[in-house]
Amino acid sequence: MVEDQIMNEIHEVLDSDFRVFPISSLSQWNKERDDLSVDGALVDLHLTDDLSDNYGTTVIAEHLRRHTEIPAALMSVAPPPRYRAQDDLRIKYRLVDIVQKNSAGRLNGVDLLHAAHELVDVDDQSRVKRLNLWIDSDEYHVKSDSLLSGGRSARRDGMDRCSQEAEMLRAKARSAMLNVDSLHVEVMEFHRRWGPDRPGARY
Repeated sequence: MVEDQIMNEIHEVLDSDFRVFPISSLSQWNKERDDLSVDGALVDLHLTDDLSDNYGTTVIAEHLRRHTEIPAALMSVAPPPRYRAQDDLRIKYRLVDIVQKNSAGRLNGVDLLHAAHELVDVDDQSRVKRLNLWIDSDEYHVKSDSLLSGGRSARRDGMDRCSQEAEMLRAKARSAMLNVDSLHVEVMEFHRRWGPDRPGARY
């Protein structure tokens, strides 16, 4: 968990169900990030006292998306203003959930507990939701790359192939005959082709 102001409050809510590994600053994150062994991450949007940063997304959630399989959820009073819909923010940074703080920066304990379970629960429904998010996020970034490149033919063809594969995987995720373990293998293969390590990836 990466949070700089209300760590005690979060501990009180989560301690009975989860083991919590607290990170309270960006400098601590930089020291710990390569040795993390956690099942999920709850990340605060702001990590400076004056709330002038979006490091929770631009640094931490982005690192988790690009370099790990750790699912993340965001805690925030409000998403950054350039995101008109929370879905855009959620898909861009592969966020399982966005937990709203109130205007005083406090969290609803029920919402927080729900988000924590969404990060780590291993029932089929929870796993499929997280796998769909992998598909959505990788497709989002492939499309973004294509738009930034001016829609050049090779990137446009790649975007079309990615979208076709994504739709096939989504159809499998909806199937009544779904095998979640098999879907997981296929989604990870999709991620290796279309995720941040794809040739020429900007994002």
